[in-house]
Amino acid sequence: MANVLNEYDVFVYHEDDIMFKLSHLVAYLHETKLFHELMPENGLWEHTIGFQRYRRINRGNDFNMPYGERDIFEQELLEETPEFVPVCVKDKPYIHVQGNIHQAMWVFTRQQVIMLQERCSFLNQSSASREYMSSFSLFDRKKYHCGLTKLLPSERLYTFAVLHYYQQRHVSWTPVIMADENVRAGFHSRAVPRSPISMPACWDSIVKRSRQEQNITSSR
Repeated sequence: MANVLNEYDVFVYHEDDIMFKLSHLVAYLHETKLFHELMPENGLWEHTIGFQRYRRINRGNDFNMPYGERDIFEQELLEETPEFVPVCVKDKPYIHVQGNIHQAMWVFTRQQVIMLQERCSFLNQSSASREYMSSFSLFDRKKYHCGLTKLLPSERLYTFAVLHYYQQRHVSWTPVIMADENVRAGFHSRAVPRSPISMPACWDSIVKRSRQEQNITSSR
């Protein structure tokens, strides 16, 4: 990759069973530009816009839905157990992804790759582990790792969700739609029943609007 760094503007890596679309690339470049404008000095040195894996489960005759649903024949579920923490970056709402940060892919502009090379020798990293190369080397805060903060735009979880189509056992049984609606309405993303969390001030308008849309009348 180092040999062709000056020949391309954007670099993409993903595992072969991840469905990465043009819409993902366009959204990433757009949100990365906005984030750079928000924090021009060191924003992209310390953060990156990330992605969230999900899988699509088809219900068979003997398939028990996680919450006892009887009328759902296909569902999109988060993989493993990411923690979605609402944060403010200069009064702009984002989701800080913690816990399991594995996303099985990355996208970086040339400028980001150059910064990562300076920060953590990104181009010199090598491992037979796909999880390490696609995620852990980027987000872990261990020695020789890059230690980036993984952010998702506040109301664009579906935009940055990538389908992991190979059926494996690692699944959290949390529907993507539930996690999205919970976070926007001020609840823990995976809690059933819903459990309120402390929301930063920049999320106030999102929480108010989302609770109205979801017909939630209880106060925060």
